[in-house]
Amino acid sequence: MNCFLDDLVVALGSENVHVASREMPEPASYPAYVARSRANRQVIALGEKARGLVGREPQSIEVLPLLRHGVPENPQMFGEFLQRIVKRHFRSARMFRPRILCSGNFQSPLLKEICTEGLIRIPSRDIMFCEPEIAAAVGFGLDILEPDLRSVLVFERDWTGFMVMSMSGSLARLRLPIGFDDLLQDIRIYFEESNAVAPMEEDLLEHFRQHGFTGSQSLMGWEAWVDQVERGKPVSFETDGAQFQRAVAPTLLRIKHAINRSVQGLSREQRYVVQGAPLFLSGEYAGLPGFRELLQRVIGREIRQSPNPAHDMAAGLVRLIPDIDLLRAINGGGEGRETGV
Repeated sequence: MNCFLDDLVVALGSENVHVASREMPEPASYPAYVARSRANRQVIALGEKARGLVGREPQSIEVLPLLRHGVPENPQMFGEFLQRIVKRHFRSARMFRPRILCSGNFQSPLLKEICTEGLIRIPSRDIMFCEPEIAAAVGFGLDILEPDLRSVLVFERDWTGFMVMSMSGSLARLRLPIGFDDLLQDIRIYFEESNAVAPMEEDLLEHFRQHGFTGSQSLMGWEAWVDQVERGKPVSFETDGAQFQRAVAPTLLRIKHAINRSVQGLSREQRYVVQGAPLFLSGEYAGLPGFRELLQRVIGREIRQSPNPAHDMAAGLVRLIPDIDLLRAINGGGEGRETGV
């Protein structure tokens, strides 16, 4: 096994870019934002510092969100953003011509092309891409070389990935163009059908980022909901869980049915094993408090997740990169079947 201390990994989530290396294995997360001068377009801040300026920036500065729903809004600027944060890690880890392993929702050819063009300008030995489900599984701690079948679900803001894998590679997989945004839309539709004032999408998003699903189950009306939350007495999951579950059921049921369809190509014995085994949950939006329990109710299977599912992909890439040949075999192994919605 070839081990290099100057290898780097880049994992793309819905809104953040996670970077790590074998020397610095704890992933550093960068919100995909850039702040630059309007006069000369010089970059002033990246990541969290840039996002912190949103709504507070002076007239002389513009703040650019570089990813919207996992797709670069400004391809050229996103490529430069990747270069800057990767080079920052070069300096931190004293790297020289690293190998770069990248993962994300690269079913979008544009995203893969932008990442390749952005990273290829960095003096690296090799640039490789890895399926996000495989990276997440390894980051979770699963041994993908074991013959046992493993199921992994990656839940992001605008997409969901599912894969059944074993030591022979991918046996079944799907990539759905639905994610957390669809849950927000379900909730807004529920409000409208109940003749209640529908909250703005950004208000809902911010609330779930802060409180998750554990303290926001009440759909008695947006004003009453906000009032209870501000008083520090959010309605409990047990009180309004059934009502809330009905509200978000359309999206969660689409995920459930797509998973069931994706495993139909497996043998009867394999389907029996997969459906009786735990489902491993990962992704930037998988870690919201209460989401695992909610999804578990709808899907009807035991669901497990790591303490920080947003970092599973990056952590898995760090563990995978020592043996490039093994990774190539895993990516190319099996005859996984693509399944749509």
